[in-house]
Amino acid sequence: MILPLCAANIFGWLYFNGHDQAFSLKAYWSGVLPVVTAGLFIILGVEISLYTFEAVVVVIRAYRIRKAQMPDNHVTVLSEPVEDHASDSSTLTSDTLLKVTRNRIVYEMTLADFYIFDIVRKRVKGFDRNADDYNFNFRAMKSIKDVLVNDPRFFCTSSFIMRHSTIDRVEKDGFRNRIVYFKAPFSGMTKVNKTYAKAFDYWYSTYENVEKGKIT
Repeated sequence: MILPLCAANIFGWLYFNGHDQAFSLKAYWSGVLPVVTAGLFIILGVEISLYTFEAVVVVIRAYRIRKAQMPDNHVTVLSEPVEDHASDSSTLTSDTLLKVTRNRIVYEMTLADFYIFDIVRKRVKGFDRNADDYNFNFRAMKSIKDVLVNDPRFFCTSSFIMRHSTIDRVEKDGFRNRIVYFKAPFSGMTKVNKTYAKAFDYWYSTYENVEKGKIT
């Protein structure tokens, strides 16, 4: 309010001095006020346009950032129920599209898009190549295990599945247990107990002998 009033007073002073007239309220209302009002509306319109343009730029930038962070194979499907496609393992393959959720958004992905499967809080959770976690709508690992057990890239247990490319190193824990440490961006480790240790050793050594690049 202060700047418009100052501008009105300055313009009025210039008007009366420029026309060599004494100040009169009638002349101010008929000659000065319309010009000042028009100028104020022009300034207001310019400010609104600039703020609108800035808001649009911010929205577009946020959209581009979110799109860049989303893997290309993710298809966002909002407001649709997450169906349990894994209930029939006979029709499930590594390329079957499954509906999984992350941050309450539904995505369509395949089992081949994931590198680690784990059971967290009685739900099956999958981790993609960026170590982002997604929730499946089923509680048992069996359906996934039945599909991936013959895929040489994966080692499967009843509660955990890992891809070979996620492993950084393996250490012995005692005589029969194994501790598997993961590469970045995956963190932490998992323990392979004696029940699966022999099968794990065979899978791990066999895969190491496969020509690099033949199986990814």
